[in-house]
Amino acid sequence: MGHSWQPTSASYAYQIVPEKTATETASYAQSNPVQILTNTDKVQAVYHTGLNTTGIVFYQAGSLTLANGAVVTVDKPSVLVVDSSQVQPQITLSTPGYGTQVKVSYSGGGLDLVTSVVTSALKAELGKSHSVDFSNPVIEPQQLRLWSALMHLFVTAVMQTRALAKTASWWSRKMAQVTTVKWY
Repeated sequence: MGHSWQPTSASYAYQIVPEKTATETASYAQSNPVQILTNTDKVQAVYHTGLNTTGIVFYQAGSLTLANGAVVTVDKPSVLVVDSSQVQPQITLSTPGYGTQVKVSYSGGGLDLVTSVVTSALKAELGKSHSVDFSNPVIEPQQLRLWSALMHLFVTAVMQTRALAKTASWWSRKMAQVTTVKWY
């Protein structure tokens, strides 16, 4: 492949086609079902005609017009797979490397859908894929901050209650030792 490790004003695309012979790969290339929708520094997207599915990498907030004319929009960098083979699209979202809240919208085919997806910041769950459920409401950032603050207060109260229970248990044991009186 004729490219350097830092190409300037150049681009290329390739596909990995596993378990194919050279002849099968050449045949696949002749009837290639994968179309590049865009390949920029802001968004990369491909569409598989046979599966009616689009893979998208948003490097920043943005929108993409799909092969069927529908528009997908996100407000944060994220990776999406949009399966348009159903009446309502099935969208899977991930935010590799960090947890955040992403507002996702889909407009097209008579549908105007919008929701929020919260991805976990826990190390074990970074990059986990989430099915986008448009029946969930949009969570505005101030609502998320309020929810987060309330959860923090709840967890703090639970921890303090446990600490108080341990302290009370300790005092009960000590008082039982002190108040044990031996009469002669």
